[in-house]
Amino acid sequence: MTLVALVSLALVGFAILVISALFGGDTDVGADIGGDLGGLEGGGVSPLSLPAIATFLTTFGAIGSIMHVSGSDTLTTIGISGAIGILSFVGIYVFMNNFLAGSQATSSYNEKEYEGKTGTVTETVPDTGMGAIAVTIRGSRAVISARSTHGKIPIGSEVLVKHVSESVATVEEIRQT
Repeated sequence: MTLVALVSLALVGFAILVISALFGGDTDVGADIGGDLGGLEGGGVSPLSLPAIATFLTTFGAIGSIMHVSGSDTLTTIGISGAIGILSFVGIYVFMNNFLAGSQATSSYNEKEYEGKTGTVTETVPDTGMGAIAVTIRGSRAVISARSTHGKIPIGSEVLVKHVSESVATVEEIRQT
């Protein structure tokens, strides 16, 4: 490899990192493949993210340029700069996946989290058709469509969520005795 090629790789990788930092670098190169490779179904960062690839290119090019200038032969330069590039790629991937993606909050809830909770009717639940209820899940208020198991339920009534399917809760009014 020539010095020009190695410096070019470093500069292209660095440019991608800067662009990712300024304009958002959460784009995956082949998101379907990345999700499958990383076992990331339901969240996480793809190993084929632009920042991870750019980190490899930058490190490979920079280390390779330094080794080339210091007089290392081509095979040694490629081997060592490639190994260090892969280590930096894995390092940035682990950092992004464990620290950045893991710290992000989500507002989506699993339907099973609603079941067994009590809620308050926010839109009248008719005999047939749907209304809406508010339920507190993980400390946050969530509103979900609801249908009644036993007739009309007025606004303000307290209900028990029996089942949730396709984002619709089946509820039963809690009668005060």
